[in-house]
Amino acid sequence: MRGMNAIRKTALLAILAAAGCDAGLGGDAIARAGDFRLQVEPVAQLLAPAEGIPVDSSVVQAVADFWIDYTLLAWMLNEEGEMDAVDLSTLIDQQRSRMVVGRLRDTVIQVDTSITDEELREIFEETRPADQVRARHVLLGFPENATPAQQDSVRNLAGQIRDRARAGENFATLAGEYSQDPGSGANGGDLGFFPRGAMVPPFDSAAFALGIGQVSDVVETDFGLHVIRVEERNSPAYDELGYDFRQQVHSELITEAETLFLDQVMASANVQIQEGAVARVRELTANPTVELSTQEAGRALVVHEGGTYTAADYRDFVLAQPMELRMQVEMALDEHLEGFLDDLVRDRLLVADAARRGIQVNALELAQIELEIKNQYASFGEALALGSIEPQGSESVRDAVSREVWSLLEGVVAGTRELLPLGALSVPLRNHYTAEISPEGVAAATARVGEMRSAPPEVVVPDIVPPPAQSSPGTEAPPAETTPGAGTPPAEPAPGAGGDAPGGQD
Repeated sequence: MRGMNAIRKTALLAILAAAGCDAGLGGDAIARAGDFRLQVEPVAQLLAPAEGIPVDSSVVQAVADFWIDYTLLAWMLNEEGEMDAVDLSTLIDQQRSRMVVGRLRDTVIQVDTSITDEELREIFEETRPADQVRARHVLLGFPENATPAQQDSVRNLAGQIRDRARAGENFATLAGEYSQDPGSGANGGDLGFFPRGAMVPPFDSAAFALGIGQVSDVVETDFGLHVIRVEERNSPAYDELGYDFRQQVHSELITEAETLFLDQVMASANVQIQEGAVARVRELTANPTVELSTQEAGRALVVHEGGTYTAADYRDFVLAQPMELRMQVEMALDEHLEGFLDDLVRDRLLVADAARRGIQVNALELAQIELEIKNQYASFGEALALGSIEPQGSESVRDAVSREVWSLLEGVVAGTRELLPLGALSVPLRNHYTAEISPEGVAAATARVGEMRSAPPEVVVPDIVPPPAQSSPGTEAPPAETTPGAGTPPAEPAPGAGGDAPGGQD
């Protein structure tokens, strides 16, 4: 069995190391990373035995994404000259923008953070920032597309639960019976201790208005209807907080001043998100490499004083972002994407304002940024054991990279190696080298994993010759009768058997 596993692993590595120079991916390939290809069968054999991992195309997609990033990282770190060939300008520009915006804020925002002890104590008494409560709740959700009658039914049930809890029934029992919160329902509705601001505002306000043992009115949030009971309160005294509370207030004053400044920037620019902008953001996030016509590229997503933020601007932005951020954008609510567009335009306005004020990053600082980015690549390479790969025997660097990346993914699936997303560091690698994933290959690998898991287990027959049959003690087997010309061995060995034939064994 060890021999068979070794043969299979060698075959898989040979498939993984295969390079292709054609532009497209065949049906048996999932992904390409430079000259490396990821085939369907190795991925299926990697995932099929891992019963704890679901048979899902998103899992195969994730394997392909990590394979691309790790393969390109390993190739860049181990092939001489590749690090200097990769264009890091997208990451450098992002860091430069952060630096100039930070300097702009330091220049513009002047905050008086001097606070007397008396003022600090007054703030403490008003806000009670260290307050924590331990509460239980019953959550009742509305059915999807609920009719008014269905909503009334849920509200009536919530009111009954509230009344029963106030009448003295065990709240934990009520929560266990009625609550639809999968996290706390099985635990009697217990949410543990939480500070002010940790919950959505209506829930937070209701919980902190209750005394110990009190039950709230029915509280409505985006999650549904809640009935809340406070079990404990933890309210440290002012003297217990000391310096930490002063620092907290200091930070809050700076944050308030920054928020006021940013609001003024947005208001003065008269920022307006255009109709259909959110839908276009979703489309471009899902397919950022799409070719845009001149008209479509210039389509305004956001209009502001002195300019526009166009579809081409967003396409260029999203191309410079890691897959993780793209997935977050695709799953975000419309109102969150509107805020996201506001943030993108705000950052552009701040960079422009900094430039008008002469706030810059000099050449020495840019060189330091570039060095820090290269050091980040090296750190990831070291953490993933991909930074210094030694070819074995007659291996090429390409073969060695394939072997080590696959070993890493095997360890990740087995739970013995850590999965480290490269984040934004993957963007320059994918921009420099050819990197693509085939939806057809992902679907084929997903189906293949399903087939392998549903197939009956393979029966392995040991390659052992059984010993000759023995006679019972005290008896002898009768001599076999033979027919002339039948059952006699050939005079010469069959071709390829015994002797000095290639592959023969002693």
